[in-house]
Amino acid sequence: MRITVIGAGAMGSLYGAKLAQAGNEVTMVDVVPAVVEAISSRGLILEEGQVQHNLSVKACFGQELKEPAELVILFTKTMHSRAALDSVKEVLDKKTCLLSVQNGLGNIELISEYLPITQVIVGTTMFDSFLLGPGHVRTSSSGLMSIMSADGVKNDRVVLMNELFNTAGLSCAIVENIMEAIWEKVAFNAATNTLAALTRLPDGLTIGTDETRELAQKIAKEVVMVARASGVNASEEKVLGKLGITVAEHGNHFPSMGQDILRKSQTEIESINGAVYRIAQTLGLEVPYTETMYRLVRTIEKNYAKQM
Repeated sequence: MRITVIGAGAMGSLYGAKLAQAGNEVTMVDVVPAVVEAISSRGLILEEGQVQHNLSVKACFGQELKEPAELVILFTKTMHSRAALDSVKEVLDKKTCLLSVQNGLGNIELISEYLPITQVIVGTTMFDSFLLGPGHVRTSSSGLMSIMSADGVKNDRVVLMNELFNTAGLSCAIVENIMEAIWEKVAFNAATNTLAALTRLPDGLTIGTDETRELAQKIAKEVVMVARASGVNASEEKVLGKLGITVAEHGNHFPSMGQDILRKSQTEIESINGAVYRIAQTLGLEVPYTETMYRLVRTIEKNYAKQM
């Protein structure tokens, strides 16, 4: 299959490498010249355990794409999605399937401005991927992705993509109530990402510490409350269980929002805590813990140049 992966970060490079390894024709798209140059010159490097794979793939800027792909996977951060889609919109056609497993809320609404919703697949991914350099990642390959058509219909495209990812060693499942999975991941990220951003500590020292464990649980419960008020039957039990598993099995993981804060770069706070806070406002709900974390992270973002 001809596949374009937009965003050659940790997750984009992992998916690009696994899909190329399975025999697909993969093109990586990024905006950073050094990333495009590195991948063009030596492909993607994937480390799995003690084994290193060097995968030959193409790389370019979005405007350089010449022909439509059968599958486009959007792996940019949500605040960069519009610019990314604008750069490739000339090669999106009626045969294109676009997949987003991005963090946060609002992705479906944005993508549907570029393609009919029947051509859009959304979901979540829980694979681990650590970026070691441009187009160079390390993974345990353990994880699971959940997908469904954005219109909620189990169509031929969803079935085909499910087979594609499983064949590539990216465990995938079709989930009918995909919005539940998306909201549950938002609840998880609203707690773990913001705590990492504010404390600059990994999960094991935030949600694994008594004071912040309780705070993480309160944030997660607020997000689940908003999901349910929005008509999505998200599971509080699943989210709290995932928090516990993360401490036990992935305590050294340092969430991306914390990494962004250390780099003094823009975070995804607006599409996670910010989105939940705004939805809560429209519903007349109070989410004090979620709102507080949102306002604190935004304050840091807006004042990087003035930090002590």
